[in-house]
Amino acid sequence: MLFRFAPYLVFGASVAVASVVPPFRSSLIGNYDLGLFLYLAISSLVVLGIIMAGWASNSKYSLFGAMRAAAQIVSYEIPLGLAVLVVVLATGTLNPQRVVYDQAGGVHHWLIFRQPFLFISAFLYYISAIAEVNRTPFDLPEAESEIVAGFHTEYSGIRFAYFFMAEYTNMVIVSAIATTLFLGGWSGPIPGWDLLPGVVWFALKTVLLVFVMMWLRWTLPRVRVDQLMALCWKYFLPIGLVNVLGTGILELLAQEGVGLTIGGWRIGPNGIAWVVVPVLVALLGVYAFSGGPQPRPAAAPRRP
Repeated sequence: MLFRFAPYLVFGASVAVASVVPPFRSSLIGNYDLGLFLYLAISSLVVLGIIMAGWASNSKYSLFGAMRAAAQIVSYEIPLGLAVLVVVLATGTLNPQRVVYDQAGGVHHWLIFRQPFLFISAFLYYISAIAEVNRTPFDLPEAESEIVAGFHTEYSGIRFAYFFMAEYTNMVIVSAIATTLFLGGWSGPIPGWDLLPGVVWFALKTVLLVFVMMWLRWTLPRVRVDQLMALCWKYFLPIGLVNVLGTGILELLAQEGVGLTIGGWRIGPNGIAWVVVPVLVALLGVYAFSGGPQPRPAAAPRRP
């Protein structure tokens, strides 16, 4: 029973997430006060279906693939959730439709360009989403050269098709969520120039992000398991926590009215951050690539 039910659970959870995506300007679709929380909650159900498929297949290759998938998805849910939390801090809402309304007015109002911490969070979300949907270079659960086909090795026919439909549905959904959170949703790049309907702009941005996923698949080689986990826990998790802290500080300074006035121009905390944060990142990059502080050479032993 578990073997038969697993692909339907994976596909059902993938399709259910589409209910929180707001593709239209005036619609009830995606208009949930806890929509982003619902997205994170429902997407985590995919892990249960994958574990069920791997264990019920009674195959060591399927079980290895399911264990890899569970570890990968659960790990990358943390930086992905932190990236979504940064958007919640910046907009003050969990409603996806209100997040899109907050970005209306042109490309300079999109969250990806509002402040540097949101810019970093956009890339953090996108790379974590690629790992969430098990796409190259993070397709360790389906490594053909190691474990045949991973958790769906023993599946065929329509159940095998459900697994693949779930994977490609996830690609579209995470790209649509990224469009909603960081790329302005249905709003066009130029204010006042509504040349295309909002749903067309939304579809174009989503298709562009899906194209980048496919581009990466045919460009980058597969990473190792230790590299996959190190990227999440050693790099993405600290960066996500810094983004949350930095965004909270900028929002607090903005509410307190902190800023600079130069030649009649008012520069708020976000404008100051666009100068300070890239300089700090560049200094940290130089420090990291230089190897940090060099140890002193050991003193030569004295001759007797």
